[in-house]
Amino acid sequence: MLTVDGPARDVVIGVEDLPYCPGNNEVWTVTEHPGKRVLYSVPR
Repeated sequence: MLTVDGPARDVVIGVEDLPYCPGNNEVWTVTEHPGKRVLYSVPR
């Protein structure tokens, strides 16, 4: 679960890097679980 002073957010299996994009105020991630790769962002 990912939380930042707000509601909890579920994350997928195998979360790797968490870069921050200040222009959009988002945190991005890519998962590395075999056969289930997902790229997504959440608001910071």
